[in-house]
This record gives sequence, C-alpha cells and structure tokens, in this order.
Amino acid sequence: METLEMAENVCLHVHPNDQFKDVSVNVEFMSPLVREELAGRLVLSLMLQDVCAQYPTKLEASRAFDELYGATLSMSDEPKGKADIFECSCTAADQRFLKEKDILKRQFELIGSFLLHPLASGERFSPELFEENRQKAVTMVRMALDQPMSYAADHAATLYGGYYADCNMPTEEELKTLTNVDTMKLYRDILEHAAVDIFVLGHVSLKDCAEAVRANLPFADRRADHDMIYLSSRSGFDEQKETRPIGQSYLVLLYDTQRNYLDPLEPALMLGNGILGALPTSFLFQEVREKRSLCYTIGSENSVYEGILKISTAMEAKNTDLARQLIEEQIR
Repeated sequence: METLEMAENVCLHVHPNDQFKDVSVNVEFMSPLVREELAGRLVLSLMLQDVCAQYPTKLEASRAFDELYGATLSMSDEPKGKADIFECSCTAADQRFLKEKDILKRQFELIGSFLLHPLASGERFSPELFEENRQKAVTMVRMALDQPMSYAADHAATLYGGYYADCNMPTEEELKTLTNVDTMKLYRDILEHAAVDIFVLGHVSLKDCAEAVRANLPFADRRADHDMIYLSSRSGFDEQKETRPIGQSYLVLLYDTQRNYLDPLEPALMLGNGILGALPTSFLFQEVREKRSLCYTIGSENSVYEGILKISTAMEAKNTDLARQLIEEQIR
C-alpha cells in the first residue's frame, strides 16, 4: 500500500491490485466519540447517500449511478473504541474493461458531489429530506430494538457503561429532538475537523488517485489527535434480568480481556476467540448447542478496540442456568 499526505491529517492510501474488476474508494472521517452526536450522524448517513445538490431527486441520483456503469455509493457511521468513524464508500467498474478511460475521475466526482455538496440551503438541509430521513432513522431504531438479541446486547452495553455504552444506537427521543440546524453544524464539523483517510483499492495508480482527490475532495489541514483504541478497566460485576412476553430467552455476557489491538498478545486472543465461540467448530457451538441442544444460537465476539469479549446466546428459559454454567466451563 502506498500512502500520500494530501494535507495535515488528510491521507490517501492506495493499494494497486489487478485481482478485482472494480475500484473501491472509502473516505473515512475519524472524530472523538460523542454520545450526543450519534442521532445526527445516523440521519446524516441516510441523507447524504440519498440525493445531493447536483442530483436533487432519487431518480436523477439513480441515473447518475447507472451512467457510471452501475456504480454504488453508501454512507455509514460506526463508533469504534472511543472514536466515531463516518464513512463514504463508492464502488465503480474498472476502466480496463471499458472503452471510456475517465471512470476513476468520474467516480471521484460522484463522491465529491454527494459528500461535499448536499441538498441544502444556508444553515439547513432540505426540510423534506431531513424529516424523511429522521423518520427513517426512528424506524430503523425501532426495528433493531424489536429484535430481542439486539435489545439484550444494547442493554448489556448500557449496564457495562463507559465508551462501550456510548456506542449504542441513538434513542427515539434523541432522534425526535434532533434539529436540522444542529445536524448541519455537525456535518460541517466532521468535514472541517475530523481526521481523513481515503483508501483506494483496484487497478489504479497513486498519481491518478492523488489528482482525483485534489480536484474533488480538497480537504484543508486540520488538527486531529483522536485515539480510537483504549483498554477497558471496568471492575466489579453487574447482572440484570428483564422479563418480556417472548418465546425465547437471550443471554449476553461481557468480559474484560485486558488485551486490545495494540497488545502483542492480541493475535493469540483472536485465535482463542475462534476456538472459543466465533466459528461453527468452536467449543461453545459444539458443547452448548450441538451436544446438549441447550440453545438455538451461540457465539463470541472479540472487540479489539476496547478489550471486551462478548458472548451471546438464545435459548428456552428453562436452559438458561445450565447454558451459562457450560459457557463458563468453556472459558476456563
């Protein structure tokens, strides 16, 4: 991978590779994790991928992607560790297989249009666009928390506290009280102050990518010393049970590993997590589900940015105590 600093805390990373038939571009903005911003970031990700000033209707936006040989573009926001990553991803055809030879240039032009030139006027996004996507975000949160496993994981993180709890989805109340003006302020703050990393993968050169970035994503210098990785240091044990009228019981267990991505033993922990519960051949799957049929699903997840191991399972209520006992035995 080749890296070029385009401006202070704005870096272009290019991985020339002939293996694929398309070119992928990811633009990542890293900011400190602020719980109160998550509602605005979710709505932003929905609005910015929908339409823009150059393509103000969904039909026009769809035509723009079709004219670029079926290119795709999406926006997302995801807290990681104690940072928040806002990402724009775009995939377009590799120009090796086309008569036109300006596809990379047009791909970056499309990214610049949607990312830097939203459908807005002054200090506000289009009121109709904002309200439509705020309601869409409320529906997304409702649907997610209607899933018992998501609900249990959300409440387990809240009980755990700290940055881990701050990564939870925004609440309906946070979304309903979000204003258009505040969302615009957040958008501008991300563009002006977040550390920017642009990743390009495909049959491309650093020179061509740098020219496309300068022309379409002219980010200025910014001061950014944000950390993503931390080590959870929570002490003590908390347990919470909740009764709901559903057909299954859900159990979420959180453990401090005392290891994060920067630890030299983290690769060993990642391997150990695969053996414990991340794979269909793992101890948890084989011992708890296959041999004893105590649960419907079970698995473990190693959060490398925080140093937290999560084990999740779904079962009949009568099997909860025995399943938990077996889980603890596999860990030991």
